[in-house]
Amino acid sequence: ANAIYISGFVMLNISNTLVNYTEGEGVSAQVDDGSMFTHNYGSKCPAGYYGECIKIASFWSCGSSACHPCPPGKYSKASAGAESECSSCPIGTYSNESGTKSCSGCGAGHYVSSDVNDIDGHGVISGATFCLACPAGKYQADELSYYCADCATGKSASEGSANCTACDAGKITASSGTSECSPCKAGTRANKLNGADDCVKCETLYHSHVGSVNCSICVGGYYMEGSDCYECPKNGRCPLNTRKENIIVESGYWRAGPFADQILECTSNPRACLGGNSTLEGGYCRA
Repeated sequence: ANAIYISGFVMLNISNTLVNYTEGEGVSAQVDDGSMFTHNYGSKCPAGYYGECIKIASFWSCGSSACHPCPPGKYSKASAGAESECSSCPIGTYSNESGTKSCSGCGAGHYVSSDVNDIDGHGVISGATFCLACPAGKYQADELSYYCADCATGKSASEGSANCTACDAGKITASSGTSECSPCKAGTRANKLNGADDCVKCETLYHSHVGSVNCSICVGGYYMEGSDCYECPKNGRCPLNTRKENIIVESGYWRAGPFADQILECTSNPRACLGGNSTLEGGYCRA
């Protein structure tokens, strides 16, 4: 069965019967193979569909099953004569349904792809059928995109991020495309306050706690006064992170006060000197 659109009416040959209808009306009839033919005057097929039609002069000749939906990843704003005339979704847009007359944007933090299992953050330029979140460590600020970019060193991003975030103080990312910042190890410091990309070894005599931006404590065997490290005095003990006022006095010795430079032997009554430091009872020579 064929339909010939002729200025103002259509002639549809169904079972050798000629059916006429005037402008503005539709026709629906069952053709020889049992399928239904439904068509309105004025266009080949609705937007989002294509027709198996052949243009003859200023008329269209269409098969009985004339209109088919454009497949996912494609669209048509107006009727299309064949599937090849359905347009692929443009860059940064997608369609996951058939028969669409437009494609949708994906939004910042996302990208379009033709593979729902895509995990590398790089999709397709056109004809996309899925909108996916950017993987952790990547970002996309644009509303329409087919890829996600790696975060630079010193920054990180969670899944679906529109921007990367600078690492907090004491944490770093040493390589691009990292999902999470890591704290610097003890004995090292971050090379910047925020957005650091390297941990630097502490200078001689100095040490640091995990996740530090400064090496602000002294190594074992030294004590801190102000911001400088000094060798522990004889007859005293200085473990890691000792300040002058916390020097541990050996048993049998005494110190005049928490900021005294010398540690002296208890000559008259050694047992009266219990040792320790200012934070412990009996840290000084007792009577």
